[in-house]
Amino acid sequence: MKTDRTAYTLLTVMAVAFAGTWVAAPWATDDVSPITVAFVRFLLASVCLWAFTRAIHLPTPILRADLPIAFAMGSTAVVGYNILFLYGVTLAPSTDGAIITPGLVPIVTAVLVRIAYGERLARRGTVGLGLGLLGLVMVVGPAIGGSPRRLLGDLMFIGGAVMWGFYTVISRRATTRMHPVHATLLATATGTLMLAPLAIAERGWEPLADASVRSLLSIAYLGVIGTAVAFAAFSEGVRRIGSARAAAFIVLVPVIGVGLAAWLLDDPITPLGVAGACLVLTGLWLIQTSERWVPSAPGIAVEADPT
Repeated sequence: MKTDRTAYTLLTVMAVAFAGTWVAAPWATDDVSPITVAFVRFLLASVCLWAFTRAIHLPTPILRADLPIAFAMGSTAVVGYNILFLYGVTLAPSTDGAIITPGLVPIVTAVLVRIAYGERLARRGTVGLGLGLLGLVMVVGPAIGGSPRRLLGDLMFIGGAVMWGFYTVISRRATTRMHPVHATLLATATGTLMLAPLAIAERGWEPLADASVRSLLSIAYLGVIGTAVAFAAFSEGVRRIGSARAAAFIVLVPVIGVGLAAWLLDDPITPLGVAGACLVLTGLWLIQTSERWVPSAPGIAVEADPT
């Protein structure tokens, strides 16, 4: 019971830490471009994760055979997802993204897992996918006839979910070759190297030097709390109670994310959006507790139980 309580505390920390990125991202991009924000975020995250591997005495060899997987993980989860995520929050409310991205990732992952591995979700998970898709239509629907800016932002959130779906499938293969913490460190470090020339090309150090304290603290939050701490807490939670039980806490991410965005950013919440969010959350819970596999949420790689 003590182990469970500790795991539940760590997993709640994970959910709050990752949900907070939906507030930190708009504040970070107020003064600094999304590409530079992404670069600094993952530079900080890589340093913190490396320190974490040293603290737990985890070997992190870099093998030539692992480089293609590292490139694939870095290009999808770090470069692709974060550019879409960070540009998206400059165009659309974070409340949209906090629902769309976590809700769509399992749907994309289900399709990709079916194609790559021939696996199907159990009936419970299939029902969850249907409910989640219906809820997403309710959330995105108003943007289609509304502001083109918001619609573009929502499309970027959708694109980010697609990127994360690909990463989920790739990371599943990576974690058969190496420890999940090692795989995540490899992905963040590779992605940081890929983002570096983009940040240099736009002279990203100039807006950083003039950025407000709020923007700088938000970037630090994204890298240290929203990435490294969230992953470390989730990793330890999985070690204590297993990935299937731990994955259920991912449902808290959109709940807390929407609440924080509405409170701190004054993002709008409509009755239709609330109804759609409820369907997404119900679907996500059914998927996370399905028998066959457990998809991950953006920012956290979840290895499914073999059962």
